[in-house]
Amino acid sequence: GLGARGLYQTAVRAFKQDLVRTALAESGGVAVEAARRLGIRAAYLSRLMRSLGMNGTGPGAGATSPATDGEG
Repeated sequence: GLGARGLYQTAVRAFKQDLVRTALAESGGVAVEAARRLGIRAAYLSRLMRSLGMNGTGPGAGATSPATDGEG
């Protein structure tokens, strides 16, 4: 099974993933807004998402600027 350290790391990772998912959902999938809500820079949010295996499969996930419809 997981040792104490493995359990801690697993729990922290799950918490971070939930926190990022919630911020993205509350910001309509706009990563810049999610980062603002979390009090972090958008570039850090992008790195954090990559490190958590959140590779941008949802709307706006992984983006560092507001979502657009392809114009601009």
